[in-house]
Parts: sequence; structure tokens; C-alpha cells
Amino acid sequence: MISVQYPGKLFILGEYSIMEPGNSAIIVSVNRYLSASLKKSDNLLIMSDYGILNQENIMNNKDMKHVQMAYTLAKELIEYKGKEICPFELTITSQLNSKDNKKYGFGSSGVVIVAVLDIILKFHDIYLSKLELFKLAVVTQKRMGELSSGGDIAASIYQGLISYRRYNLDNVKSDVSCVYEDWDYLTIENMKNSYTIEVGWTQKSHDTNNALNSLKVLKETQNSFYRELLDEANNLVVNAIKEKDILPYISHYRNWMLKLSKALDYEIETPRLRDLIESANALGYVSKISGSGGGDCGIAISLKNKNNKALKKVWEDHNIEIIQEAII
Repeated sequence: MISVQYPGKLFILGEYSIMEPGNSAIIVSVNRYLSASLKKSDNLLIMSDYGILNQENIMNNKDMKHVQMAYTLAKELIEYKGKEICPFELTITSQLNSKDNKKYGFGSSGVVIVAVLDIILKFHDIYLSKLELFKLAVVTQKRMGELSSGGDIAASIYQGLISYRRYNLDNVKSDVSCVYEDWDYLTIENMKNSYTIEVGWTQKSHDTNNALNSLKVLKETQNSFYRELLDEANNLVVNAIKEKDILPYISHYRNWMLKLSKALDYEIETPRLRDLIESANALGYVSKISGSGGGDCGIAISLKNKNNKALKKVWEDHNIEIIQEAII
């Protein structure tokens, strides 16, 4: 039996701006995980809360498309290494969605790709470095036509608090061999974490693609303004990385996201998220949206050892659910 588990992620700084190659973000992994266990079997069987894959439907199950594509890319890398894929029984369980399967915004689709790739390859005695696993997960997304910023994958693999610089899209090929090539810009480094990070959920899920489509329109119609806006955001992130201190930049990045919201004519900070942020700020935290906004999660950050009882109560009063306490 082989087992792996990988965490979800939350953006601290760098939302939206990270979609541009060469731009940076600061991201943290959460203490909620997607787990996978695998054992040898005479027949292929993959089980999860979303369905079952076997030899008959492995290539045409739309409910488990991320698992299906991760299996395909793992198989191709196994063959690239001169081996043959063997049948197995794989079980996947996840804490990354709510009990009624609403998304928190933890990057669950990226995490499942990472876990499935890693465990299948390990079963075949193929051990990738963290960077190689990251690249193979990105190639998997490319095959699906679902390239994310890569921040979800990076935080899941490297874990803890990380700085991440997005790769050059031209380096991402459909062939698995590019996993072993250099990718321009790409940098992933762990950062020292001196913070307690509380996570509140608005109990409303948000589709990031809606926001990113608005950003794409801005890029196409007002490119100079778009560049200036994203450069402003990236400079905040780069300075936080250089100074190794995120706290002074949280409110600045919140203000930048409000400016972006106005430019996009898109509600990034909903009334529920505003309540989350302002109630936390009033208690001495620094707070902002985590992710694209419109729903999902907000974060409240402080130096370690701050008592969170008052925050829990005020968030509960605003119908904000605490789903993660004291990420270390």
C-alpha cells in the first residue's frame, strides 16, 4: 500500500497579477488535505466521491476528468521511462470541499492532479523532484485546456508559506519530456512563516474563471492600463518577498484589488467578504480576500499566538464560517 496526501492553498498576495508570466505571488498551504492510497490489483480501479474509473471508462468519464488526465500523463511518463503501466486500485478522499461539495477555493482540481500523478509514479518506482512534479501537473492542466496560475500546484507540493514566480508559457509543451527542461522565470521557494492565519468562508463558492475572463477583456481593450495595474500589484508582492514580511502589504493589496474591481466592473469584494475583512481589522488583524473574490474565503493574519476567540465570535455573528484556524 502506498499513501500520499497534499494540501489545498490560499493566496496571501498576488491574486490576478500572477496570471502574467514572470509575476510573483505569496501563497500558503492549508491544513486540509486530499489523500490517496494505492495498492496492487489485477484490474484498474479508481474510486472517489465523484465516481469510479475502471479500464472500460478511464478515457471517457467527465465527472473525474482531472483524475483521468492525470492517469494519462502518468502513463505517458512511465512509458517515457521505458516501463509499462501496471493495474492498481486507487482510492481518493478529500477535505478540500464542504460536506455538500461546495468549493472553498482551495485549488482542489490542481491538488487532485498532483496526488494522482505522484502516487501512480511512485507505484512504478519513478520519483520526481518537487519541481518536476510541478511541471508534470502543469502539463496535465495544459492538456485539459485548464492552465491555472500554477500557484495552487506549487503550494500543494512545496507546502507551508511559499513565494512563487509564474513560468513562461512558451516552455510548457504537451510532451512529458518538457518536465526535464528549464522553464524561464519559474521560481518556487519556501518562506519563513511567523504568522497565524485564520480562514473564514462566506459559504458561497466562486468560479474564478468569471473573474479571469473580465481580466482578459481588460488586457485586450486597455492593454497599457492593464500593464500598469498589474505591475503595481507585482511590485507589492516582490517587495514583500524581499523584506520577508507580508503584514505591511496586506492592506495595500486589498486596496489594489478594490481598484481592479472598479476597472473590471466586477464585484471582487462582496458585502460578506467586506464584513469578514473589516471585522477582523477592528480586532487588530490584517485581512483581505484570498483568491479571486466574489465569494469563497478571506484571511485574517497576525503574528503567532494571538487569541482568536473574539474573531471566531464576530465572524459567527456575520455568518462567516471559520474553516481553518492557526495555519503555522
